[in-house]
Amino acid sequence: MKSRTSLVLSIAIALALLSLAIPNRIAHAETFVLRLKPGEQATFPFSFWCMDYGKPFPTAVETVGDRAPEDVIAVMRVAVSKGVTVSDPYQTQLAIWRVLEGEFKDFANVGTALAQEIYSDSVKVVVPPLPEGELTLADVIAQGTVTASVEGLTSTLPASPAIQSNQAFNGSGVLIIRNVSGKTVRFVVPEGLAFVPAGGANAQRLVAELRGRPDLPATGNKRPELPVETLLLFGVGAALFGAGATLSFGRRARRRT
Repeated sequence: MKSRTSLVLSIAIALALLSLAIPNRIAHAETFVLRLKPGEQATFPFSFWCMDYGKPFPTAVETVGDRAPEDVIAVMRVAVSKGVTVSDPYQTQLAIWRVLEGEFKDFANVGTALAQEIYSDSVKVVVPPLPEGELTLADVIAQGTVTASVEGLTSTLPASPAIQSNQAFNGSGVLIIRNVSGKTVRFVVPEGLAFVPAGGANAQRLVAELRGRPDLPATGNKRPELPVETLLLFGVGAALFGAGATLSFGRRARRRT
């Protein structure tokens, strides 16, 4: 009887972990509140996406802006959750342009079915506001206490032969943030961080998507959590292992009696 009770309890724990994991996945955000001591730095590996249709992918960015429009962030959230930013960057870009241009700019004429799905799902996403009372990365840059630079900015040519003849629309690079002041600085690095282009008629605005774990100083900063799937797998595995061990122990106990 005790073993059955333990099994039921273990399963209940596993289901509770699942119920907690699902909303966490839906509400996933990449906004970081950082605290840098004098001389410390934080590094963010980013993928970048174009926001201005018809302009080339830039070779450099002028400075960091605030965050992209919320409907662009919503599109990025959906595309990331579906794995489309990796599996089909072109459809991701089409969904971003749909928000900003009001239509799907299918310049390669390969269809927009997946982009339409991303866009339709994105209108249901609620992007939370930034933490109240916190300075943003753009604020502390303007104050002169922090510097930020994008290193290794590189465009990525589309993999599809149908798109390769056209210019790149996304790429990658590393954002390096340094505290150049003599005091500790606290600020927010927003999800959907936007980058202001260098001047000129073809200046291209970019929106960033985190593509790996940032390298943050340990003191005063919360390390990025493990993916929900990893936590869920660990929790369910532990619960089922406990249930199996309990049943096995119960059988041995009954045999001895």
